[in-house]
Amino acid sequence: MLDDLIANSGYADGLQFARKKGNPKIARSECCEDPSKTAGYYCIISKQPVSLENSKGGLSWFPRGADLTRISKTKFEEYSPWLGT
Repeated sequence: MLDDLIANSGYADGLQFARKKGNPKIARSECCEDPSKTAGYYCIISKQPVSLENSKGGLSWFPRGADLTRISKTKFEEYSPWLGT
């Protein structure tokens, strides 16, 4: 429903929509691996926002349709022996 709301709003993205409709001071999410990068994804293990460059996605055990779910590189390196990757 959120994707539909943003797509039909006429705004470029959710941040722009939130700034215009709610809080004009709302900030972008920062990557948990590198705060200088904008986060656009969610680390399924740390439950933190993460950037595309600092994460790994498309793992076979991710739920289908979980396009924004990724694993931060740090957590992936830590847990990869148990993840079957």
